[in-house]
Amino acid sequence: MRLLVIEDDIEFFAVMLLHISAMTDDIFETILHASTLGEARKLLQTEEPEIILFDVHLPDGIAFVHAAEWLLGEERVLLCMTGKHADYAMYRAAFQVGAIDFLLKDEDFLSNMGFALRRAIEKVGNQLQRMYFYEDLWNKSEYDDGTDTFPVFSLNIRNNGRNTTLLLASETIVSVEAAEKKLVFSLKDGSEQESGSTTLTMLEEELPKTWFVRCHASFIVNMACIASFSAAEIVLTNGKRVPISRRNKDDVRDAIGDFLHRSRKKSR
Repeated sequence: MRLLVIEDDIEFFAVMLLHISAMTDDIFETILHASTLGEARKLLQTEEPEIILFDVHLPDGIAFVHAAEWLLGEERVLLCMTGKHADYAMYRAAFQVGAIDFLLKDEDFLSNMGFALRRAIEKVGNQLQRMYFYEDLWNKSEYDDGTDTFPVFSLNIRNNGRNTTLLLASETIVSVEAAEKKLVFSLKDGSEQESGSTTLTMLEEELPKTWFVRCHASFIVNMACIASFSAAEIVLTNGKRVPISRRNKDDVRDAIGDFLHRSRKKSR
């Protein structure tokens, strides 16, 4: 498990570091540090910490204001800290962005930090356990196609240099990828079709959500065509590997769980 601490007071961070390992039974294999939002943003381009403990006020901005898009919007466990005093508006802002705790840098800070980190570790552990449970259940399950009705799409495609219309049944789709202002449909017969007549978001609204899930900003997959999956990616029956974004992770987990539940009921 990885922890990122965003704190500009180096001496204060050193004190925190001395206590973190002892308080958490050395569960963190990596403890990352950034002094500014800019440093943190650069770190997060290559690192994926499960927990972030950050000071609200940093030299290059207020985290709630300047980092909301790339820090607070991600599916991470967030802990906030600030000076010895905080008003109601600051507390409210912290919990609105998804922080699970708000720590004041007072005489009780270190003990409160230990408690907050243990809560965060438990939350991450529960997320992983649910993902592993569904992954194991998927590998053991059997399902059939049932009698669901699948929509048929009319797509404008290029065929031998000419524009033509293709009628495509959604049940034949393995996955759809958005690439360069077009959609690439991977089909069960091994072929691919490209279309620029719709967007991935528009297609997502039309596909049956009982069978299809958007696992990434650029991908939709047919859950009946999943061979295996982990917390980070899906492997399809055609061998293609599709990433699962942090933003979509919980939705993917829930959708696969519901799909497995329905499929197991059908097979009884």
